[in-house]
Amino acid sequence: MCVCIGKDPRTGKYKARTRRFEGAYTQAKAALHEFIDEVEGDRVQGKTTYTFEEYAERYLKRRELNKEIAATTLERQRQLFKAANMHIGKANLDAITPTMLDDMYIAMFGGDKLSGKPSGGSCVNGIHDNITLVFQQAVKEEILVTNPCDKVNPPKRTSSSKRSTPNRP
Repeated sequence: MCVCIGKDPRTGKYKARTRRFEGAYTQAKAALHEFIDEVEGDRVQGKTTYTFEEYAERYLKRRELNKEIAATTLERQRQLFKAANMHIGKANLDAITPTMLDDMYIAMFGGDKLSGKPSGGSCVNGIHDNITLVFQQAVKEEILVTNPCDKVNPPKRTSSSKRSTPNRP
């Protein structure tokens, strides 16, 4: 079974999800309908004309005008959103799926970001945390029905190994 999940905004190519099934024709038809419902359940059913890039900028402007965060934090978030915009910036907010987010994280680990260097877990986790805030705000404003970040396993933070120092008398 193969179900189209839409066009990748970055590459312009259509993506599909597949699943193997063995059984009678009527069972396969029923399984296909269940699979379509499962795939469409991953999609947010809200209506919006915002792209991720536009809404993230709106989110930052609102926080800046309300003086919710310091200027340095604002600039840090802007940089994190730039990295995410490479992958999902041109996609409509309601078209972003958990699969797209997972693909973005994998690409970032492989070096597909602004600097061209592979990202560590802490960096990608920071991006995940910040885009989660954007989607939470969109849900709060009833622009989206659900937050796609809720269905994604956040990337694990990398911790540097601690060196022990010898005890001195």
